[in-house]
Amino acid sequence: MMNLTCSQTFRGFAFFLVAATVFSACKGTQYTPANLPDQQLAFGDGGGFAGAYTEYVLLENGQLFVQKGLSGERMEIPATKKRTAKAMFKQATMLLTDSTAFNYPGNVYYFLQRKDTGLDVRVTWGASGYEVNGEVKALYDQLVKLPTPEPVDK
Repeated sequence: MMNLTCSQTFRGFAFFLVAATVFSACKGTQYTPANLPDQQLAFGDGGGFAGAYTEYVLLENGQLFVQKGLSGERMEIPATKKRTAKAMFKQATMLLTDSTAFNYPGNVYYFLQRKDTGLDVRVTWGASGYEVNGEVKALYDQLVKLPTPEPVDK
């Protein structure tokens, strides 16, 4: 049987406590609606009789924000997994380039936008007779499944 002295037990506990503190501090940067990074994926819809507008912003760390109405307040909503967000950004980087910019909104329209330092590529569709790229539409469909409507309490 192993006999541990009091000092060995204390050292083990102290090591565990320090390790737990270090790992819990590795949460990463958290952003606010007023302080968003340059790299963003924005998506949403608008138009119709009432002129509604909803924009979601996904960040690479998984944070999500929503703004309802052009003059509405942007607020944080429950995040998605960081791994999911990174996969969406990777896909958007491949699909949304300067050559894929597309602007054919209809009465009701949908949009997907990739923002980064010095880059702003937006794809807007909805007008009859203009079909958006199928892969862009598939990414949009994945993105709109991410948000849940409840704001995050801070």
